[in-house]
Amino acid sequence: MMETEALIAAKKQQRKLCFASRSALTAAQRSAYSAQICEKLISLAQVQQAQTIFSYMAFGSEVDLALFHDWAKAQGKRLAFPICLENGRMVASVPAEVDGWESGKYGIMTPVAARATMLTPQEVDLILVPCVGFDDDCRRLGHGGGYYDRYLQKALHATHIMIAFEAQRLDEVVCEAHDLPVATVLTESTMQHCSCAQ
Repeated sequence: MMETEALIAAKKQQRKLCFASRSALTAAQRSAYSAQICEKLISLAQVQQAQTIFSYMAFGSEVDLALFHDWAKAQGKRLAFPICLENGRMVASVPAEVDGWESGKYGIMTPVAARATMLTPQEVDLILVPCVGFDDDCRRLGHGGGYYDRYLQKALHATHIMIAFEAQRLDEVVCEAHDLPVATVLTESTMQHCSCAQ
């Protein structure tokens, strides 16, 4: 097991590598790959069956799920998005139809808490999990806040799908004890399931 300082440094280096790889994709590539990922999501039985979906708003060069969100709304599904709270906690929130968004923590578009409908983890059927990097064993490299690790432990009954570009794939993600793998990873070219998760 790596010592804490070495582990933190290794994670930082992996994040730097993944950010660079993701940012190296052109805007046209990210748009095309995001559309492919959205199409794959829509075709999945567990997505078709889900009624309440906890998704995310793309930030920077992340996979953009806007096309998927449009489809889900047209299907009458309930879409929730993260609001980050103190102590690394996160809640799934359905934004208000009017004036429902604001620039939140880290500059990410976030539901306005005062007008949003807060959901319990038990109300969520499907969670779409963003990441900085991932590996073949579905281990996830996040931003380091631990928000999703804490939340996924409370929503074990929901389907968890990690969303990423192939450019974010690592040989092996550096992990700590609290880092949870995600059962399924979906990219523009592959979909893999890992028995070690969920």
